[in-house]
This record gives sequence, structure tokens and C-alpha cells, in this order.
Amino acid sequence: QLQTLLRLTERYCVIYQTLRAAPTVAVTHTVGGA
Repeated sequence: QLQTLLRLTERYCVIYQTLRAAPTVAVTHTVGGA
């Protein structure tokens, strides 16, 4: 289960960096409400 968690963490990190570099991060942040 730990390997799965690490795998999801890496994937989330990549997605986060992509959104962070994209101007749509503001829209995502607003929709997420977080």
C-alpha cells in the first residue's frame, strides 16, 4: 500500500507542477474551493 501511496504522490506532484506552470491554476484553485 505504501508503494501505491508513493506512486500517487509522484503523479500528483507532476500534475501539481503542470498546473502551477499553467495559467489555469487560478481557475482550478477557484473550482477546487481549497
